Amino acid sequence: MARLIRDHDWSTTPLGARSAWPQSLTTMVGMMIAAPNPMVLLWGASGVLLYNDGYARFAGKRHPELLGMGAREGWPEIADFNDANIRRGLAGQSWSLERQELVLDRGAGPESAWLDLHYAPVPDESGQPAGVMVFVSEITERIRLAAHEAEAVERLELALSAGRGVGAWDWDIASDLVRADERFARLYGVDPVVAREGAPLEVFFSAIHPQDLPAVQAAIARAIEARSAFSEEYRLVQPDGETMWVVAEGRCVFDAEGRLRRLPGVSFDISERKQVEIRQAALLRLHDELTALDHPEQIPAAAARVVGETLNLAAAYVSLDRGAKPCGSEPDRTVALGAKPPRLAWSPREHPEVFATLAQGRAVAVADVVQDALTRGEAAALTAADIHAFAAVPLLERDQLVAMLFVTDARPRAWSQLDLDFLQDVAARTRNVLERLRAEAERSESQQRYQTLFDTMDEGFCVIEFIDGPDGPLSDYVHVEANAAYAEHAGIGDVVGRRVRDMVPAEADSWVSLYRDVLQTGRPIRFEKELEATGRWLELAAFKVGPAGGRQVAVLFKDLTAKKRAERALADLNASLEARVEARTEELQSAHAALRQSQKMEAVGQLTGGIAHDFNNLLAGISGSLELIAKRMAQGRGAEIGRYVEAAQGAAQRAATLTQRLLAFSRRQTLAPRPTDANRLIGGMEDLIRRTVGPAIDLEVVGAGGLWLTEIDQSQLENALLNLCINARDAMAPGGGRLTIETANKWLDDRHARERDLAAGQYISVCVTDTGSGMTPEIIERIFEPFFTTKPIGQGTGLGLSMIHGFVRQSGGQIRVYSEPGLGTTMCLYLPRYHGGPAEPDPLVSSPNPGSGHGETVLVIDDEPSVRSLVAEVLREHGFATLEAGDGPSGLRILDSEHRIDLLVTDVGLPGGLNGRQVADAARMRRPELKVLFITGYAENAAVGNGLLEPGMEVMTKPFAMMDLAAKVTTMIEA
Repeated sequence: MARLIRDHDWSTTPLGARSAWPQSLTTMVGMMIAAPNPMVLLWGASGVLLYNDGYARFAGKRHPELLGMGAREGWPEIADFNDANIRRGLAGQSWSLERQELVLDRGAGPESAWLDLHYAPVPDESGQPAGVMVFVSEITERIRLAAHEAEAVERLELALSAGRGVGAWDWDIASDLVRADERFARLYGVDPVVAREGAPLEVFFSAIHPQDLPAVQAAIARAIEARSAFSEEYRLVQPDGETMWVVAEGRCVFDAEGRLRRLPGVSFDISERKQVEIRQAALLRLHDELTALDHPEQIPAAAARVVGETLNLAAAYVSLDRGAKPCGSEPDRTVALGAKPPRLAWSPREHPEVFATLAQGRAVAVADVVQDALTRGEAAALTAADIHAFAAVPLLERDQLVAMLFVTDARPRAWSQLDLDFLQDVAARTRNVLERLRAEAERSESQQRYQTLFDTMDEGFCVIEFIDGPDGPLSDYVHVEANAAYAEHAGIGDVVGRRVRDMVPAEADSWVSLYRDVLQTGRPIRFEKELEATGRWLELAAFKVGPAGGRQVAVLFKDLTAKKRAERALADLNASLEARVEARTEELQSAHAALRQSQKMEAVGQLTGGIAHDFNNLLAGISGSLELIAKRMAQGRGAEIGRYVEAAQGAAQRAATLTQRLLAFSRRQTLAPRPTDANRLIGGMEDLIRRTVGPAIDLEVVGAGGLWLTEIDQSQLENALLNLCINARDAMAPGGGRLTIETANKWLDDRHARERDLAAGQYISVCVTDTGSGMTPEIIERIFEPFFTTKPIGQGTGLGLSMIHGFVRQSGGQIRVYSEPGLGTTMCLYLPRYHGGPAEPDPLVSSPNPGSGHGETVLVIDDEPSVRSLVAEVLREHGFATLEAGDGPSGLRILDSEHRIDLLVTDVGLPGGLNGRQVADAARMRRPELKVLFITGYAENAAVGNGLLEPGMEVMTKPFAMMDLAAKVTTMIEA
């Protein structure tokens, strides 16, 4: 209930939010929850219901709906009764109602309940009654049992007065012959004929239970000696082994001379009444035995023993706190055996249907496992375990099965409602005692742990309680608890019961202010402060403890005096070293600057040397081919120049490729980013990669589900991925291995983003992992340098990884390398997430050949005359009219004119103060629909918008084939 009360939304009730409750209400609720007996608090004029676990069980299925409701709404069937009692309690009266009968609906329909009710008013802070506490004790069963017993007695007297009984007998004392009717004979197991003719008294004694026979004989002797009436209760053992209780009532009959002649009487079956009495006695015994025990683990055994001995059956109490689900053959967690342990090899948990019925809160009673449909299929196993009948009752809390009590019999047995009620009562009482002992054990253990920690902790610890002082409310505090380490750290002993203003009057205000803020705000603090009275520096932490309206604060602290002294000594030492450190720092900074400059010059030298070497080779091919072309033309051998033209073009193309790689490394290449599904891109390349790496490599592609889009130049990403796979293949040569390409979504926080030199945010990763030779840390540091390669001469340019690095960084991403010699390598590309939708597919081109224009006008702006004239000539050959300009301002003047211009073709880097992008932007201010094609050999990212072009703008990188240019112009104009 404590948890339910804590979690309940009280803001919707007249009580309001729990944090605003008056202290009187909070205190009474805490006391009520801890009480084992049913209690309910009716708060306010509407009687808002708050109650404990005992009352929750009394309320039945009305719980937990009752919690927080008004008494009238919670119990509408007794609304007027509750209203009257609430008014009486709020008037300040205390009273009791005993044997009060109320008709209540606790989930099974209206039924009478008898209660002992004790009412007491509960005052608020002002002392006025604000609520009524009701102590509830249900005596329904006791009333019913008393009524039942009265009825039984009444029937007995009616039978005696009418001369009729269950069985009648007449004992002739002189001849020792007992004559009885057929009912009596059968009751005592005697042949009716023999009984009618008469038989010695001992014949009838044979059916009396051996334990009761001596008492019966003694009662007869007393009656004869005293010449008084005979009455005795005892048990009869029936032929089937069952026992029944009877009461024999007789009167002495005398002859005329006063001599005792006969003792006639009647016997009555009182089994039912005796069973009630026996069970009541058993419940009293159960109470006495359970309350005498101190450990929860002893309780189930004691309860089962009482049940087993009372019913002469095997019994077990089972706790199911882990949940009400069958656990197969798993032993019950808490099983206690009763009078006949061997039969308890079986448990209802092994029977799903039985267990499911118990979980629904219904008892199960099987009189004969062979005949009952519920157990017929398992009858052989049950009878083999000496179980022919069983009964089980459940115990539910909040609709969950938490315990059960079950009994088994070695013979078929008809279970009465009295049996089931008795088992249910024992189960409930056992559970109550168990929970109480467990709670007490937990509290004791918690208190012991706290005390052990309190006594043994190295840090000083105390609990202070604020009181009203000389400066008003909460202006002083007193120490209510302090451990032994308090004096060791603070230098003050015996502080419990002492006020801070008496201990350290000169500095009390500062300590009161600090801790009072903790008390009033509820916010813990941590700080360092000197306790001036002892000269101790302390590191302290303070936090509020106790209920919301309490006045206590806990303080944990330790002595920092030695540390402070060491810090001061270190500060003095640091002051003397400061000048030397500054001088040395300047020397190191100068040395580092010189080293960085040297490294820069070395990198520039390596880069320029590699470029010069490769371009010299390419220029040699181009110039040699041109020289031979001129020579063959002079010789009139023009038919032979084709192969020299091809050689020159091939060298030029290789130079263009080298330039692109250098631009990528410098992060200045022109990119055409578009939203890209990396999984789809990799899937489209998978066949190409497999053919490229060869059959010796086992390729695996692991695509993340729900992979985010990234905005990237797809062709560059394909080139980068293919390059990484080729490097991985070479690293696994010649034996082959496994190559894995894996994608994933990555959400990098500040720390992980800093580790990868990225901004925090969402990225996708594309990782290529091989099982090859791996790399040393020294090689990893240099792999992105231009022209650095670990491959043999002639097998690599050293620009592949530097190009990938430049492309990824220019795209806003990062590349990371994870490798160890002999363990393989993982290359991971981190690319920013794109939050838009997927890109439209590229339009299909119906023919690779450029079309012809229809007189459309193209303005060509380029500061290189040869390039400008070649472009214009090619466009005129394809049916376009051209206008030419050598710089930005000249081109802009043409654009400002009345000339028709369908397409602007412009270089990006232009003289005259305006670059190509600026010219295009200015032109679109005047001609918004103007289409623009940028042609560039050194792409300034800022000039083309960092690769993000507006619609109707495209880029071609020099050098390019003139036919490709013509095709691009035709496509853009016709689009």
